[in-house]
Amino acid sequence: MQTIIENVQRDDSPDRRRYRLGMLTLVTELSVLATRFETWLPRVGDPGDEAPDIAIWMGCSEKRGRPTGGTSRVSRGVALWLDEQSDHAWLLSPAGHAELDLKERWGRVSPRDGASDLGTLLDASTSILMGRAGAVLMDASAIIDSTGGGWLIVGPREDRATLVRDLVRDGLDFVSDDQVVARRARHQEGLILLESWHRPAERACAGHPAPVLPVENWKPVAQLRGVLLARTISSRAPLPWRAVTREQTLESLVEASPHVDSDPAMADTLRELLASCAARPAFVALSATKHTFPSGNAVWQLARAIDAMS
Repeated sequence: MQTIIENVQRDDSPDRRRYRLGMLTLVTELSVLATRFETWLPRVGDPGDEAPDIAIWMGCSEKRGRPTGGTSRVSRGVALWLDEQSDHAWLLSPAGHAELDLKERWGRVSPRDGASDLGTLLDASTSILMGRAGAVLMDASAIIDSTGGGWLIVGPREDRATLVRDLVRDGLDFVSDDQVVARRARHQEGLILLESWHRPAERACAGHPAPVLPVENWKPVAQLRGVLLARTISSRAPLPWRAVTREQTLESLVEASPHVDSDPAMADTLRELLASCAARPAFVALSATKHTFPSGNAVWQLARAIDAMS
């Protein structure tokens, strides 16, 4: 937990905590116990002098806005009502509720008493507001090849975690093995950036305990070079990695971005961004479950093939 807090810009005042999380500023009332959201706080890069694009205020409130119309949907346990005329959205989950001002890119999250896991509600609120800033928050990972190019990794979480750790073991750096923000560069046309939204927590990796990735291999941002579809295998024989079609890649990227269609006003823009990601080189990336074969076979070949690409 200490590792996360050290990589978050925090500015406390007598009545609130303030966290600078790259594009997001999160302000929480002191009445909300830090233990309820600290595990959600991602590790991001130094935001520098650039102003954040979105803001969320989190505080206890029993008052809940009642939508009068608009569309509704449920995604990952979060119910969403969106009124396009007023540019407002309302979210409801077992952990609490939220109201978002999509035009001003501002939201208020109100945790429910007794609810411990705020991650799903915070993810949904952040994803929708980031969409209004032209960025996609994805359940994905990212690594960096030896030339500095970023590779977006999508697939089941355990498969991604296994692949990232194997590639880092073979000498590559990483952006995240948890979530990633993908957005277009503001000052260079055609460039897509992958930004860290990484939580360095221990988790099971392909059925085995996985250590925290080494901080010296972490980089907060990379330019997108291609996409890897993570698959874990148990065979001892090193299988070749193979190219993936653009349609398959786009389908995987959309699946990794559960809230990309939540806001109709931004859905087309975000899908265009994901289509641009899918237009890069894409491969199925095979990793092995622990101890099935030694380092230097399938993942070694993949890492060297990535480095050899022009």
